[in-house]
Amino acid sequence: MPNEKTLMQVFTFLLALMSLTIMICAVSFAAEKGKKTFVTKAGYTITIEEAETDEPSLYADPDQTVVKPYNLTITDRNGVKIGVYTAKFTGLYSRVDRTSQMLDVTVSKKSGSATYVSWQTHTDAEDGFATFYVLGEYFGTLTGHISYTGSFTFDFSE
Repeated sequence: MPNEKTLMQVFTFLLALMSLTIMICAVSFAAEKGKKTFVTKAGYTITIEEAETDEPSLYADPDQTVVKPYNLTITDRNGVKIGVYTAKFTGLYSRVDRTSQMLDVTVSKKSGSATYVSWQTHTDAEDGFATFYVLGEYFGTLTGHISYTGSFTFDFSE
């Protein structure tokens, strides 16, 4: 029968192994959530990164408003940064009623030239849209979707 010291060493090893596994899973999840990069047919690149925000509470009031910002970095074919922009999606959700609605989409320039990039925004039910133009030509659309749980998903299409 193993002695008490051996049992403690095995227990400590298993505890350390479980902690390491949890840390690897957390890092993996954070990397998936971070950012996505898209390359357009014209060779432009857009990197979309979820900005820091307060996550909705699981025990929130029935109707809650939540804002989800995304930082967008646009570069040209040569890798030269055209600009950095923030798109903020504001939505209303209710876990109790199982409903959600996109209220507003705003875009602001953090850096770059306003003459290169322009945009239009609109909402439709649970979706919000930020359509971007580079030098007057259609570039692509960032679409945000809010669920009745208050979580957001996004996609970029050209």
